[in-house]
Amino acid sequence: MKIIKQTILLVIIGLSFCSCKDLFGDDEHDKRVVFGLENKDETVFSKIELFTKKDSSGTLKYGYFASMIDSNYTNDVLPTKELPSLGIPFRNLKGLDNGTFEIRATKPDSSKLIKEFGFINGDQTQKKFYLELTNDQITVK
Repeated sequence: MKIIKQTILLVIIGLSFCSCKDLFGDDEHDKRVVFGLENKDETVFSKIELFTKKDSSGTLKYGYFASMIDSNYTNDVLPTKELPSLGIPFRNLKGLDNGTFEIRATKPDSSKLIKEFGFINGDQTQKKFYLELTNDQITVK
């Protein structure tokens, strides 16, 4: 009888630890890298894409994260000035140590602006990036 009570007590304690994580959230699960964009010159872009880039034995590998805007947008024009921010969960960056981010902005004439930035290194990864797009360049702040 004593063994059964001890087993039940251990199960209850174990379940309480599980529920505490659910109640207070999983910080690791909620961490994000945030990218804010501003279209300074109100340039028309047909697509803006964000990638991760990893150098492994001289080979570049891209991981597509998100198309921030595409040509299906109303009027085929990006919103003027500020664009929505994008948050990438840290869990999506696992296995990308010593990597970087890359943004590609494509204009309707198919010309592209490409900028490599940041450094992916686990918890040392920068948490926020502010990107300014102009007609001829992308600036990271």
